[in-house]
Amino acid sequence: MTGSAKAAFDGFRHKHVKPLAVHHRLVTSASRPMLRKVQDMTLWTHGSKQSAWPSWSVSPLARLGLTSGLPVAFALWLLLSPGRVVSREMTWDMLFPLTGGWRVLQGQIPHVDFHDPAGSLNFLLAAAGFHLVGVRPYAFLAASSIFALAIFICACLAAAPRLPLLAATMFVVFACLLVLMPANAGDLPSAYSFAMSYNRYGWSALSVVALILFLPTRAGDDGGIVAKAVVAVLLLAMFHLKVTYFAAGMAALGLAILICPAMRARWQAWMAIGALLTVNALAPYSFPYLADLFANVGSGAVKSNFVLFLNYFLSNGTEHAVAVALVGLAVWLWLRGIAPVHVPLAAAFLVVSGWLLLSQNIQFNGVPLPVVVALLLYQTLLSREFENPRTYQALGGLPVLLLIMPAIWIIMSGASVVGHYFKAHDPSWTVVDRTNLRGLEVPTEKPGLLAAFAKGDIVPQLLSWARVDRPRHELSSYEYIQTVLEAATILSKYPRGRVVLLDEVNPIPFILGWPSPHGGNLWSGPHEPQQPAEQLLGDADYVLVPKFSTMGAWTQEAASKIYGSYLTSHFHELQDSQSWLLLGRER
Repeated sequence: MTGSAKAAFDGFRHKHVKPLAVHHRLVTSASRPMLRKVQDMTLWTHGSKQSAWPSWSVSPLARLGLTSGLPVAFALWLLLSPGRVVSREMTWDMLFPLTGGWRVLQGQIPHVDFHDPAGSLNFLLAAAGFHLVGVRPYAFLAASSIFALAIFICACLAAAPRLPLLAATMFVVFACLLVLMPANAGDLPSAYSFAMSYNRYGWSALSVVALILFLPTRAGDDGGIVAKAVVAVLLLAMFHLKVTYFAAGMAALGLAILICPAMRARWQAWMAIGALLTVNALAPYSFPYLADLFANVGSGAVKSNFVLFLNYFLSNGTEHAVAVALVGLAVWLWLRGIAPVHVPLAAAFLVVSGWLLLSQNIQFNGVPLPVVVALLLYQTLLSREFENPRTYQALGGLPVLLLIMPAIWIIMSGASVVGHYFKAHDPSWTVVDRTNLRGLEVPTEKPGLLAAFAKGDIVPQLLSWARVDRPRHELSSYEYIQTVLEAATILSKYPRGRVVLLDEVNPIPFILGWPSPHGGNLWSGPHEPQQPAEQLLGDADYVLVPKFSTMGAWTQEAASKIYGSYLTSHFHELQDSQSWLLLGRER
């Protein structure tokens, strides 16, 4: 090229080509920070998206402990400060773990001295609550607080190295409030039943385990010894809470080892954890627990009416549609090359396993696991560097939208805790002030309804009177408390002894502080194993037959058919009251 030609080419390049290249770089550099600006304003990110939080780093963990600890501490204060336990419905179910805790406090061994398919951890927590605050319903709140603190520690250790501060804070608060809320997942926030606490504990623990297994740390590893310890402890806890959550957690562990690169890199250690947990579940000291589980399955307690489940599933279709949409989003991100293949697989597993767990619960909606799916997608988007500026523009607001899912759960469970606080100060409700039920608060109802039925004083207004509140159960909480207090008054006139109550749960020994009988079910009903009469009633001094039962059909069958002949041969009538028939052992 001649000198004049080279000079002409250089002039053209500087005039046209170079400005185009500069313009392209400016457009790219102007587009790339768009998502970062949203993140910096709303997500509290620390440094660039590629920065890693080692699991041993103190600073991010301390920040997370502060930002999440404050709302969790406030929730604990709201729950504990009134000094009362509000029970709007299913009060007998709240007394179930307290009854088990009372038996443990007396030295009884779960699955040996009494039987139930639920694990022993719930009863051990209640016994610990008794040690802390005394033998009263308030011990239930103490037990929930103990488990919430354990979840707080595990959730912080899980979220700090995996999520930016805002998302990590939301996850920790979500997991803790799920434990503390006074209503079960899937119930109205104002139910205030505290029923089936093992379900709330199980959902929370499984959420923490799923986050660790399916989301690598920001450094790209599995989280090291801390993550392994948290997963092992929580899986062990789930085994001793409710075995269905343990089964889901073990399945998640196996799947994560297969599909997640960070888990495969340390597959020997994770397989060892799974093997140890399996050995523990099958060890001889677990045989009584397993025997109760198999007996419960054999009696028909496993729910297999999937037509009924499908009806309820479809009736709550909006919630499940959101979960399906999250799986669809994960698949789309994988097809676009944005998410690795394990993300849609993990999302599908968590949604389906949540449905399977729900099929064995009393509730028909309220699956918390999609929160983990949303956070998994959220962090996947944040961890990618996109070359095409249009991709930034298209996905710029999506991470923020994904945080709506944990936000809704936090609002729902937080509203339940706040509502309980205000109801605990409602002067129109009835507060029990005697026996070991002192401090229990239930809605006040018009007195005399049970008396009218007991005496046969039938008047035309009785039908509407009985149906005006449209309760979900055979007894309201107010009616139930009135009947058990009546039983306590009756028994206080007799010598101290062991009492068997032919109802779903027998709280009388806990209420009176009397010794508990041996050999029976902690929870009874038509789908529970029917213990032999000699085993159930062999050491009983008294038997209470309720006229107003929480499950009238089973009470009638138990008193007449199942145990009728034994009762006739070994017991005689002591007292016939408004709500009870009291039998005493023949001496």
